[in-house]
Amino acid sequence: WKADRDRRESMTPGEFTVEFENGPLGLDLQEVRFSAGYSRLMVKGIKPQSQAEELQKRGVLRPQVFVKRVNGILVEGVEGESAIRLMQREKRQLDSEGKPLKLLLSPPAVEEKYEIQEKMAQGA
Repeated sequence: WKADRDRRESMTPGEFTVEFENGPLGLDLQEVRFSAGYSRLMVKGIKPQSQAEELQKRGVLRPQVFVKRVNGILVEGVEGESAIRLMQREKRQLDSEGKPLKLLLSPPAVEEKYEIQEKMAQGA
């Protein structure tokens, strides 16, 4: 499991890339729909004894970050189920080729943090 915190021109501040090797990711994902009319795919939780948990232990990954790209494919604004299916398809293909899956993740914007907190408090 690798993490690339390299700041590239295509990345905005706070964004980072994580790589997942062969096997389950260990991510609990949820589509979050914002009142501004768009949705994003959020890492809601991290499953125990998984690649994601190892990344979390190393301080690389945490819940409440958003998946922006899957192997370079923009998934921001894509319906949650479609984004998850794309991620699963990419993961199966890359596992069969022995290559890692790369996710570009980003923290929520300030206004998104407040809306997420409200939704969680309401049990949404």
